[in-house]
Amino acid sequence: MKHAIWIWILRGVALLVLGPIAGMLANSMRSVDGSGHATLLLSSSIVRGVFVLFGIGFMAMIIGICATKVLSLREGVLNAGFVLAWGAWGGGRVGEALRSDPGAGGLIKLAIEGGLIFVLVGIMLCSMSKAAKKGDTRNEVLLFDESIVRTMKGDPGMMVAVLVVSVLAALGASWLQVTSDLTGQSVWGGFVGGLLAGVVSGLMLHHADQKDTRKSDSRVVSMVPAILGVALAGLIAPLLVFVVPGSEKVLAAIASGDAPGWTMMTPMAWSAGALIGVPAGYGWVESSMQKHQAAAHA
Repeated sequence: MKHAIWIWILRGVALLVLGPIAGMLANSMRSVDGSGHATLLLSSSIVRGVFVLFGIGFMAMIIGICATKVLSLREGVLNAGFVLAWGAWGGGRVGEALRSDPGAGGLIKLAIEGGLIFVLVGIMLCSMSKAAKKGDTRNEVLLFDESIVRTMKGDPGMMVAVLVVSVLAALGASWLQVTSDLTGQSVWGGFVGGLLAGVVSGLMLHHADQKDTRKSDSRVVSMVPAILGVALAGLIAPLLVFVVPGSEKVLAAIASGDAPGWTMMTPMAWSAGALIGVPAGYGWVESSMQKHQAAAHA
């Protein structure tokens, strides 16, 4: 009972207190023409955008560390994702923001913003991992500490494959799900991308784990590359516009809804989806595998 109460207290703080503050901070950004359609860097003040970005990230990290200490790393990651999702939802529409900077410079700013948020997610995961309870097996798949180095050394090819597959899953999900540059669509696209990446990566890792002939305690399944892969899509997506035919008409395509979904995503939505969706997708795989194993031993 006490555990359940803490779950909802911390989720309530993330969703009803810190999240709305993050949304208001993102909404406070203005484009060069004075409108509210701006992202953190694609705005009239890049310096202000950087401060807002790290302010949102700090709030997400604080609630994530608190939830990790009191409950588990999975709850910490989830609550941090809630705050980022509010930040993504509170920002401006990408299509409208690009109208104020329609050239290559606007897309590059979006890519840099995605890169900064990607780094921020890595820092948040490291901080929450340090706060995680030692010996709690529920935390192993999300730990971003020395254990990830051992996992990389044990099977670097698989970890790289998970990273690449997660990027592709996020881009593919956004292409299928996002039909406009409304911020709600961005948050939804990020979540579905993270969910798909979590499911596919989880299946890959469990399949590899079953084929592995080494002792089970020598291998640790890690979903960190999947989270980083989805977050990395925020950097890659704006740059893909340069290699896709007809990129010079991206604004018209976004306005008409004909552009690929990944061109209409706000950078923070990718990372919010990574923190919320990937653990949820992996949790589904984990639960299914446990039921399958229980049935097999029955």
